[in-house]
Amino acid sequence: MVATLPWGFWRAFEMRVEGYAYQEIAVTLDIPVGTVKSRVFAVRSRLREVL
Repeated sequence: MVATLPWGFWRAFEMRVEGYAYQEIAVTLDIPVGTVKSRVFAVRSRLREVL
């Protein structure tokens, strides 16, 4: 279920939807850009399953 994803996943996804670049999200959350991309991908995948 989508709600089972950790906060960091959701925050990265929210920021991306708000228009932030991957690099900006990475700096804000203090994580690598690749991690941001995989978290956004994970949330998108979960949303596709649910919707």
